[in-house]
Amino acid sequence: ITLIATLEMASSDMSLASEHVQRLLQCAVCLERFKQPKLLPCQHTFCLTPCLEGLVDRRTRSIRCPECRADHFVPRNGAASFP
Repeated sequence: ITLIATLEMASSDMSLASEHVQRLLQCAVCLERFKQPKLLPCQHTFCLTPCLEGLVDRRTRSIRCPECRADHFVPRNGAASFP
């Protein structure tokens, strides 16, 4: 393998890694980079505003995870209380 081929392969690997990192930092609801990320008990992360706050059922004080559909109790202080 030539030096150029090796560099091209390394560049391709770095590009894939960069894309993977970008997906990890992207909210599955708004598809933007996380703003005030909050972690649900099911371990899925979303932006606090407007994503999570918009999903809270105020009547039952619960939220359904948009990814796995697990239902979670929302603390008294609202979705902002999630870590």
